Amino acid sequence: MTIRSYDKNKIKKRISEYEVESRPKLFISGDSAPYYGVIKKALEDSLLYLVENPEDVMIDYDLLMNSGVHVLTELLYVTDGSVSGMKVIDLGCGSTKQSTYFSDRWLPYMSEILTRFGAIVTGIDYRPNNKASYDHQTIDLIRSDRIISGDFDLIIAKSLIDGLIGKSSNQTMEDKILEHFSGLLRSDQLTITDLDVTQYGFKHVFFREFNTLWYR
Repeated sequence: MTIRSYDKNKIKKRISEYEVESRPKLFISGDSAPYYGVIKKALEDSLLYLVENPEDVMIDYDLLMNSGVHVLTELLYVTDGSVSGMKVIDLGCGSTKQSTYFSDRWLPYMSEILTRFGAIVTGIDYRPNNKASYDHQTIDLIRSDRIISGDFDLIIAKSLIDGLIGKSSNQTMEDKILEHFSGLLRSDQLTITDLDVTQYGFKHVFFREFNTLWYR
């Protein structure tokens, strides 16, 4: 499958059709799922920017799950594979600088994979990342007084309550991340998040358990 240039009007039309015809239940697991192969190849090409010895890494189901294969499948499905040139901000993107036993869970998988697809990615994390092939900015989103702003087609803020950003209570973290959302909002926008963003007018794109792709 070919990754094409981003077209927000095409996405708007497709989601409008969902509103009329009802949102589809998307099959997203296994080799026969849409875009599974292209995501797997992008992850393989991203390993150079994620680990020290990419040749030693086996891309299995667990690694694909950690890299966000489900939400990436949803994104590619709703955009019809048109994400090249899409402007993306990834809040709490992760870093190759790790300090925990489960460090491979917090690598900047989505930022790197979307970069392989031609998206223009800005990733923000409290840890530096000298290996990044995207624009990595080292900012503590919880403790900084700065509110992130900009014009982005896609906002990613996923798995933050698992401790990806600093050491803060889940509620403090959630409130601060939602505060950052307020400086990033515009019309015809997608977000990948497990936070409740209905207050900003976002609606789920698909029907499935743990749905994390939204549109406004």
